[in-house]
Amino acid sequence: IVGTPTNGTVYRFERGSVAVNNVAPVQDKYILSPNPATDILSIGQNRDQPKIQSIKIYNANGQLVQTKAADSNTLNIYSLPAGVFYLHIQDKDEISVQRFVKLGK
Repeated sequence: IVGTPTNGTVYRFERGSVAVNNVAPVQDKYILSPNPATDILSIGQNRDQPKIQSIKIYNANGQLVQTKAADSNTLNIYSLPAGVFYLHIQDKDEISVQRFVKLGK
């Protein structure tokens, strides 16, 4: 399980019993730019990372607002209202969660 608390740090929890020593920060697999953004959001990744399979955008209330097949690493976010959003990036291994800010139009 991968999640992002409000401080922006990403943690991965492995299966098994949960203890303090099972929790470790995960390096960002993906870089979002620009962040904040107004209309286009790009997802950068290293060459050795698995190919992105799908992308989902959730608003701050946890509602799914946009889904995209991974045909490119560019998202058109122009139609989204201003606010904080969470990008769920699915690859063959896991789902990574990245926070981004959408500025007004």
